[in-house]
Amino acid sequence: FSSRLQPIKRPEIFIRAAKIAKRKYNNEVNFFICSYGWNKEYLKKLKLLGENKVIWFDNYDQDEREWLLKNSNLIIP
Repeated sequence: FSSRLQPIKRPEIFIRAAKIAKRKYNNEVNFFICSYGWNKEYLKKLKLLGENKVIWFDNYDQDEREWLLKNSNLIIP
């Protein structure tokens, strides 16, 4: 998931799907959120929803995010 995190984009759907997939595939898959957001409370809620099943990269700069995008399978909302 790579996009500014905001409620209209519904990142919680991605997080819930990641949790289901990790359970189904016995944690043999990984899901990452390499993003940013301005509402720190909203980001905190999303991280709690992820229950450490989603790996967060939220302190990366634009060049680092672009590198990850080029070297990953990704979902763009």
